[in-house]
Amino acid sequence: MHATLSCDDSSIGQSKPSPFENREGAATRKFKVKGCATNHMRRYFLITGAVILALIPSGLAMAQDDPFVGTWKLNVAKSHYDPGPPPKSQNRTWESSGKVTVRGIDAMGKPKNSEFTFKTDGRDYPASGATNGADSVAGKIIDANTVQATFKMSGKPIEAATYTVSKNGKVLTIASKGTNASGQSFKNFQVYDKQ
Repeated sequence: MHATLSCDDSSIGQSKPSPFENREGAATRKFKVKGCATNHMRRYFLITGAVILALIPSGLAMAQDDPFVGTWKLNVAKSHYDPGPPPKSQNRTWESSGKVTVRGIDAMGKPKNSEFTFKTDGRDYPASGATNGADSVAGKIIDANTVQATFKMSGKPIEAATYTVSKNGKVLTIASKGTNASGQSFKNFQVYDKQ
């Protein structure tokens, strides 16, 4: 006589072997109980995997919905710097997390890099390497394709910039004005092409 247990049997943890049950029956019962745990774990991993796979496309869609996310290359010919001269080249990478990394070569041929975190909650976030000495930036949304940034040094605003992505998502423009590290006023209009 063998005791058989199913995964739905509520007495799994409470059953005791019958005195008439031989050793082979006890081994069968242990195997069936262990099989139940395996089936539950298999179901758990299948469900968890399905949920993860369902969330990945929504995360990609969110990144695609943000028109600023991507890598942008400065179009020096279409940009205007007052006072000049413009940088020789510049690439700007905007991540879905809000991290913006700028890499380029300045007018003197030297590497110039900066980075900052851009969030649209109006709070200050750290900035480093900015040409005007800004150490923080605060942002806000104007519309779906336009955001505004205020760069600050020691809490004092030194630059206001408006970032706009074209409706087709291929061009980023930055209109900025403020004071550079030498205390000189500037007004720039930068045009970037999406890579």
